[in-house]
Amino acid sequence: LSGWGAAETYEAALAAAGAPTYVIRPSGFYARQEVLDVLVALQAIHDPLDDRALFGFLRSPFVAVEDQTLVALRRDLGYPPRWPGLAKGERPTIADDDERERLELGVQLLEDHVALRDRVAVDRLVRSLLDQSGYVAHLGLLGAEGERAIANVRKLLRIARGMRRDGLAEFLQVMSRLTAEDEQTGEAPLRGEQDDVVTISTIHSAKGLEWPVVFWCDTVRGPSRRAGDPLLGRDRLVLKEPGVKATEQPERWQTLKAVIDREEEAEDRRLWYVVTTRAQERLIVSGLPLGLRAKVREGKGLSSPAAFLWQVLPEFDAVTGGTFAYAAADGREHTGVVRVADPGAAPLNVPKGYPAPEPIGEPAALAGPLPPVAVVPGNPRHSASEMLAFARCARRHWFRYVAGLREPPVERGGDEFIGAVARGNIVHDVLQHLREEDELDALLEDAIGRWDDAAPPPESTAGTRYREHLREEIALVSEHPEYRAIAELPDTRRELTFLHVAEGGHVYQGAIDLAAHGDEGYVLLDVKTPQCDRAQAERKAAQYAPQRDVYVRAAEAIGGRPVERFAFQFSRAAVQVSEAVTDAVRAEIAASLAARLERMAQAEPALTEHPWECRWCGYQRVGWCQGVKGEG
Repeated sequence: LSGWGAAETYEAALAAAGAPTYVIRPSGFYARQEVLDVLVALQAIHDPLDDRALFGFLRSPFVAVEDQTLVALRRDLGYPPRWPGLAKGERPTIADDDERERLELGVQLLEDHVALRDRVAVDRLVRSLLDQSGYVAHLGLLGAEGERAIANVRKLLRIARGMRRDGLAEFLQVMSRLTAEDEQTGEAPLRGEQDDVVTISTIHSAKGLEWPVVFWCDTVRGPSRRAGDPLLGRDRLVLKEPGVKATEQPERWQTLKAVIDREEEAEDRRLWYVVTTRAQERLIVSGLPLGLRAKVREGKGLSSPAAFLWQVLPEFDAVTGGTFAYAAADGREHTGVVRVADPGAAPLNVPKGYPAPEPIGEPAALAGPLPPVAVVPGNPRHSASEMLAFARCARRHWFRYVAGLREPPVERGGDEFIGAVARGNIVHDVLQHLREEDELDALLEDAIGRWDDAAPPPESTAGTRYREHLREEIALVSEHPEYRAIAELPDTRRELTFLHVAEGGHVYQGAIDLAAHGDEGYVLLDVKTPQCDRAQAERKAAQYAPQRDVYVRAAEAIGGRPVERFAFQFSRAAVQVSEAVTDAVRAEIAASLAARLERMAQAEPALTEHPWECRWCGYQRVGWCQGVKGEG
């Protein structure tokens, strides 16, 4: 083959015909599922506190628990990591007896091998894991594909055996590097090239090899070439004139293009020489379309091997069994035999005896088209910030979250201005990690480096004022008595991330700045950084209600307890706006979320009802949206 693109097609067709194959493929080993299964299992044994590796091991065929069990693990076993709870005997609520038994066996399997970790060589650890889990038996049930998978597992064992002096951590580091670098390691062959098999190879991989009979296949696939804007020759670089056709480019470009074309054609000829000289007794060239011969006679610019062969082969009648004579370069005479195949014949992958398809009846009797499926525009996963953006302006929300268009930047002030987004990110970042007052300066500088590339340097006058402004704003939050009353509770979680799968396929996600257990339910707090005063805070809290709705709904659905109180903490105003979450508030939240989702499904997003939103809208500034008129 000229490349690996059609290898699987030929391999499947030969397998359907009962012909075993041997593939000389130089890569693909580390991407095989069975290899990944073993490496994930070893990662879980190395570090069972890694929930990602733990869940991957439990879901893999080593244990084969269902997705619902993993959801129950995350739901019922508290905060990560989940392994300490499993090791102590804690189990999620699972109704199915077989599923509970699988989970129990998986936990025991992992416990046994964690105890063996670094006490036995890695290959022995893998062999024990395979024996106790029955993983190889699982592969054996997969038929021919399972045979290949078993061979790959054995190859991984041989690799591990060659690294017996290394511990599990060193072995996993090497495997991680080889996987990331796409190391050119081929899969384990099921058969040797000397067996009674059909060998599949690319021309490049066949260099230096010979066979009695060689099929040169896929000859209609031409080389992939594209003349880009720059042409790079061996000794010079020429840029293409923009907006000018290739045939009208300057002479210097045309000259270099001709040189490169001749070099590439010469390389093609060398490859074709390789493939034709691999055959010791017989060369069979397959796939020369008869229609291509007519195009070649018309002088069409075709560069595939099939087109070249139609130029050099002598004229002959395209009938099965026909012969033609030709002379080789050394003067020896040869005879070619023609076989014509009907492209409309039964496909190769249909087993013998398979019933012929029934003829199509009258068109009027055929089933009509299915009704169109209505798809809600945008992503069904909604963040708390997205819901707030929609409440402020449906059109702006559509540009950002449905069309996926980044908002053009809007210049808001001079050198000392701190962008609202940057300020919010920096304040939240510091509050998430701040525990002691003497950590503030280091945390602040780290956060500035992450969130504001345009921040003035600390040694400048502007940089000093910039940092003093942020320190003051952070202190107004962290030292506020009502904020500290929640932040200093023993079970308070900061930046508590969540993902809530709701009815109708909608998903809510976000991060709650502070979450804690109260007397009768959860207490939630969200920090806001607009530069407002105390009088404006109450009005702004009402504007932020869409975010409150998502936080309350998700916390109650995931945690299984009611939210008793929700608060917005306004940094610059140094005020906390708090409210009790009553049944009436919950009903209001449910109705508001349902109404927003219904409006999001509308094809024509409406303009904002709040004219001041247009003042700093990048989409309106560049003319993508006409905006609305009104007082800002």
